[in-house]
Amino acid sequence: MCNDRDSLDTYGDCDSLETVRGEVAVRLAVEPAAAMLGVCCPGLLYSCALAVTNKGRVAVALAAEPPADLRKHVRVKPAALRLRAGERRRLQLQLCARRSFSRDAQKYTCQLSGVTQFPVEIVPISNSASAHPKLTVQVLVAVSPPQLEVTPALVDLGSVVTCEEAVTAHIQLSNRSLMKQTYGFLGVSEELSVEPGGGFGDLQPGEVADLMLVFSPLGGEGPRRVELRVDTTLGAAASRFGSRPLSKRRLRGGGKVAAASTYACSVRITADVISPRLQISAHRVSFPLTPVGSHSTTEFTMTCLASEARFSFKTPDDQLQVIPPAGSLLLGHRLRVVLLYLPRASALASGGTDADPDAKTEAQMRVICEAETTVDEGAEWRRESLPVLALCRAAPASLTPVSQAVGFGAVAAGCTACRVVCWLNASASWLRVRPALSAQAHSGDGGGDGQQEAFRWPTLPVLLPPGHELHLPVTFTPLSAPGAALEVRRCPQL
Repeated sequence: MCNDRDSLDTYGDCDSLETVRGEVAVRLAVEPAAAMLGVCCPGLLYSCALAVTNKGRVAVALAAEPPADLRKHVRVKPAALRLRAGERRRLQLQLCARRSFSRDAQKYTCQLSGVTQFPVEIVPISNSASAHPKLTVQVLVAVSPPQLEVTPALVDLGSVVTCEEAVTAHIQLSNRSLMKQTYGFLGVSEELSVEPGGGFGDLQPGEVADLMLVFSPLGGEGPRRVELRVDTTLGAAASRFGSRPLSKRRLRGGGKVAAASTYACSVRITADVISPRLQISAHRVSFPLTPVGSHSTTEFTMTCLASEARFSFKTPDDQLQVIPPAGSLLLGHRLRVVLLYLPRASALASGGTDADPDAKTEAQMRVICEAETTVDEGAEWRRESLPVLALCRAAPASLTPVSQAVGFGAVAAGCTACRVVCWLNASASWLRVRPALSAQAHSGDGGGDGQQEAFRWPTLPVLLPPGHELHLPVTFTPLSAPGAALEVRRCPQL
C-alpha cells in the first residue's frame, strides 16, 4: 500500500508507490489497480495483463506474488523482473481454477454472491522490507463449473411394439452455471434421437430447455438400455486440461480429448421391444382428395400370428370410421379392414376462405388398434397397441350447374312443361346429390299466388362419378293465375 500522501495525489489511489533509498526516490506504478476476470470455468486458463512502470531514476528489481494458498491456481509471468529507470513492463496474470479452488479460496469468497476477491502483490526486492512498501492489485473472479441437470434421470418407455413409427418422451435440461453453455448429447444410437436441434443447442444461465426423446425400435425383440450423456464445450475443454498442473500446462497442440467430461450428466432410457402378434399390412395410408359431403375409402389387412386375438379401433373423430370397428381373429386368419373418410365443412376451417373457395386441407389422423393376444389357451393375454397413420385431404364440394338458368316459357295453368337441368361433378371423387329446392313465384300483374306452383324432381339422392354430368328432368305445372313467373334460387346440392 502507498503510505506517502504526495505520491497518492500524484499517481493515483493504490496503484503507485514512492520510497526513498538514501537520497534516491523509487517511484513505481501499476495499472490497473483491480483486475476483473469475470466468470471463469474450472480447468480452463484465463489471463489479464498488468503494466508496471518505474517512474524513478534508478533500476528496481520486483517480484509478483499471489496469495500463498492460491499459488497452485494463480501465477504471474514473469514472477520476477528488473525495471530500468523510466521503463514500463507488462505482466501476465493467469488463473486456472482446479477442483480444490472453492476450498482453497474460501476465505476470499463472498458466500452470497459467489465472487472471489484476492490480492496479488508486487514487491520491490530489497534487504529492508520496511523501506519498500508493496503494490497490491485486487483480482475479482466468479468461478462457476459448467453444470447441467437432466430431469428425469431415468425414462422408462415400457413395452414398445416394433411396428410403431416412434415413441416419444419429454425431458428437461437446465443450465445451473453462471455462463452460457453450448451442449450436445453423446452416445445417441440409431434407435434414439433428441429433438429439437438433433440434441445440440445453447442454454443461457438459469435457462431450462424442454426436449423430446424419440425412440424408433430397430431389430428384434428384447430389452433396450441406453445411457445418453450430455456435455458442454466448456466441460469437454476443462476435462482435457483440468487434471494437469498449471506449471505443466500446454496451451497449444498435442493431447487427446477426454472421452467423458467430468462435468457431463446423463439420462438412462429403458424399453422392452416386442414384436406384434397381430400384424397390420400398412401403418400409413392415404385418402384421395375428398370433397365435403362425399366420402372415400382405403383398406389394409390384419393377420393373426397368435392362437387368438381380440381387437378394437379408436379414431380421433367421426370423420374417420373403421369397418369393422371391433372383432376377433384366430391363428393364421386374415381380415380386410376398410377405412371410411367423411369430411365435414369444419375440416376446411383452417384451409378455405371466402377469397379462396378451392382451398384444400390436409390432416393426419391416427387410428389406434387396441389388441389382446394369447399364444395358447389358458395363457396370459398380452396387450398391444398398433398405430395406423391416415393422411386425409378435404376439398370444397364441386357440383356445378352447366347452365345457370332454365326457362319454361309460357305455360298455361293446369298444363305441364318439362325441361332438363344439367349438373357436372368437377371433383375427383364420387358425389352424393340430394334435392334442396328453394323457389319463389313472381306475378306480373300481382294477381298470382306464388305458393301453388309444383316442381317434380326425379328420385334423389343419387351418386355421381367424377367428371360425369347429372341430367335431371324437371316438370313444371302452374296452378296459379296466368302471368305468374317462377325463379329457382337453389337447385340440387350435396
